[in-house]
Amino acid sequence: MAKHGVADISLLALDRFRLRDEVETRIQLHRDGERKAAFQSFLLPDSALAISDENAINFKRINYAPSWLYEGGFQFKKHYFGAKPGELREKKTDGQLTEEFQCAQFLDDLSAIKYWVRNLARKPGSFRLQTSKDWFYPDFICQLTDNRVLAVEYKGKHLYDAADTEEKRAVGAVWASRSKGRCLFTMPTDGDFSEIVRAIKQG
Repeated sequence: MAKHGVADISLLALDRFRLRDEVETRIQLHRDGERKAAFQSFLLPDSALAISDENAINFKRINYAPSWLYEGGFQFKKHYFGAKPGELREKKTDGQLTEEFQCAQFLDDLSAIKYWVRNLARKPGSFRLQTSKDWFYPDFICQLTDNRVLAVEYKGKHLYDAADTEEKRAVGAVWASRSKGRCLFTMPTDGDFSEIVRAIKQG
């Protein structure tokens, strides 16, 4: 009140709801800043972040409950829960194939992959990684023929350099690096799925 020359407290009382909203916004900004700083510290090489076998991916125990199923004509052979993956759209409104669908086709045809799952966002049994703000659900989870696990997050070219995409890429890389070679992570873009093959070979 002194800083802004407000002598009558009734003015604040009249505008109390906007004042409340502004105070809540300021508190949330501080909270977000602290959360992001703590998250960044976990990404450092000497952080205490570790991969636990208690949270290992077990395809048999995944509670797969998609809101809707793939409706296209392609017959997937390696999707763990049958030929119709959950929540996979085949075509865009202009009739062109979606890039995620093309990625699924590529995974299904890859000899190094034993089976794969279309990972469902915000479902209790889905695989997820923590970001500074929320959970991150990679698009596909794959079991390789050598029993390693591969997480694939496809990103359109227009989203590849976004700040949240960079964070997902970073946490995926840390998850893979702390797994002692058991887990792999890749983020192909722009229709180039050769990155998936490189990740499998280099991992």
